[in-house]
Amino acid sequence: MNWYGFTLYMLYVLPCVLGGQLSWNVIPPDVCARLDSRVTLPCGIHGQQANPSWLQIEPTRRLVSHGFEVDYKACGTCSITGDQTQGQHDLTIDPVSDRDIGTWRCEQFGAHPAYHDAKILSTEPCTGASMSVVSGATHKSGRIFEAEAGSDVTFFCTPLGCQESCTSVMFYKDGVVIPHSGDGRLTVQFRVPNEEHSRHIISCRVQNDIMSSYREENITVTVGYDDDITKPTPVHEDTEQVTDDGDIVNDRDPQQVTSQATSVFSSWMLLLLLVARLLP
Repeated sequence: MNWYGFTLYMLYVLPCVLGGQLSWNVIPPDVCARLDSRVTLPCGIHGQQANPSWLQIEPTRRLVSHGFEVDYKACGTCSITGDQTQGQHDLTIDPVSDRDIGTWRCEQFGAHPAYHDAKILSTEPCTGASMSVVSGATHKSGRIFEAEAGSDVTFFCTPLGCQESCTSVMFYKDGVVIPHSGDGRLTVQFRVPNEEHSRHIISCRVQNDIMSSYREENITVTVGYDDDITKPTPVHEDTEQVTDDGDIVNDRDPQQVTSQATSVFSSWMLLLLLVARLLP
């Protein structure tokens, strides 16, 4: 047997012969972590010869532990904890730094599969939210869309500047939460009320799981409005009046405005003359 065959025998065959079949009982999941916080990646192997290793494979590659032995030169903030009799070998990093953000691997020779990967994701605050209409409404202008009463409108929301998997996404209609009924947590379907000439504000709020603040974007959905819904309603409207002679007079006519002003001025002059005659 050459050295290559001997190495394979020692790493894969011998552990199974001595300790029985090695199997995974805890698979490490992806976790969200804030910089300078504490994070733990669990890992468990069932079998007497369980002695897994932890290593980081992205963005850099480094072996940090074998069994319960930690290479503190490779990771001075790493430690391995857990019940050894149960095959638990949990990796704890305290505190988390930029270098620790990436993909980690719990590896056990002789197990099938030989390893499982998990990611440490950074929960940096979101910088904003991007919301769009997938179907059910027609774009009018800006952030205004028009829909038919009783129709279904589907919205999509994307968190900006933060990890999507570490961010919660909520939808609101006029300030009230809309239950998620779309194809995923980033989509929602909204049933437009059977009300003509109505207007609704649909909001998307994104928030990191460990952050208290949120970012929001809004879309206005209207029902039965004209194309000029963005115009302000005029305070005064032109009206037409019919005189005794049958002539049509517009109350916005400049000549009519001048006549009214002249009449007011004459009244004031007559009042002043009467006051002057009454004075001694």
